[in-house]
Amino acid sequence: MRMMALVFGTLAALSLGPAAQGGSDAMTVGGVSLRLGMPKESVLKVLSPKFNVDEAAGFVRTKSGPPFAIVGVVGFDGQQRLDYMSRNWEPSDQQAGVPLAEALLGALTQITSPTSSGVRGCADCTIAIKDTPSPGGSNVRTIFFYRSGSPRTIRLDILRLQSPDPTLPGETATITEEVSSR
Repeated sequence: MRMMALVFGTLAALSLGPAAQGGSDAMTVGGVSLRLGMPKESVLKVLSPKFNVDEAAGFVRTKSGPPFAIVGVVGFDGQQRLDYMSRNWEPSDQQAGVPLAEALLGALTQITSPTSSGVRGCADCTIAIKDTPSPGGSNVRTIFFYRSGSPRTIRLDILRLQSPDPTLPGETATITEEVSSR
């Protein structure tokens, strides 16, 4: 039920548009307001009181823990300006969301058709579905919700990991909001 609320809340946020979210180039990551084009130094300064930022990968991780949580990702262009950011919407127990995510994926598959690029799509909607198999039997199924003319994308990812390592989760589901000028 909590995952369903997250999915519908995310879709509602997407439909509110840029004005309700601080503009199409703005996003709140971990409660911190960011905007595309911000200098890297400013981004790190506003995030650093609550988060550690892995500058190589861009992961924004809580300082309090364990467990530590990744609340988003930031990326910078060659001029050290913010050109990518995402925030995570999934529940803390990512495995708990898999059944609803599978149900949503199944429903959306019914209204889409395969394209030559391997992505499922619909000519009059802004939804795309992609299956990404990996060596060893692992795969990722992704639903993209696009807003026309906006740099904002909502992703719902389901990861099925085939691994002999029992410490790795077999299935996870994530919902991510992305804003990018790339």
